Amino acid sequence: STRSRSRLTTRSSAPPSMGSLAWALAAPFALVGGMALWRLANAEPVIAHGMLMGDSAEVCPWRIAVLSIPIFAGAVWALRGLAPTGLVRAGFVAGGCAGAMGAGIYAFHCNESAAAFVALWYTAGMAVVALLGALAGRRLLRW
Repeated sequence: STRSRSRLTTRSSAPPSMGSLAWALAAPFALVGGMALWRLANAEPVIAHGMLMGDSAEVCPWRIAVLSIPIFAGAVWALRGLAPTGLVRAGFVAGGCAGAMGAGIYAFHCNESAAAFVALWYTAGMAVVALLGALAGRRLLRW
């Protein structure tokens, strides 16, 4: 809902503790990672390699990152209006959210669905955007 998104945005632009939120955000990654490890452990080596690399591993993270750029720009614009004090953290959150949305958009067009592929390459694409957000946060979110 709009209210919960607003609360998350406000929390990421102010200095409170984010311990329980971090656990909630890590849960989906742990679930998909666990599924991937279970499937890889029970697969033949040739099949496991295909499940991990698919046909588009070399382009998947970069496409996610490119799809995330306009979303990240909008998030930076919105966060600047909130005058964040933790610039690196706010940039990381903006980049992470933009990366997740970019991954969601990319998922509609990607024919890879193995848990190992999604866990590795989608997470890599989201991480690229989150790290770039953290690096750019100090400069872009300054007020």
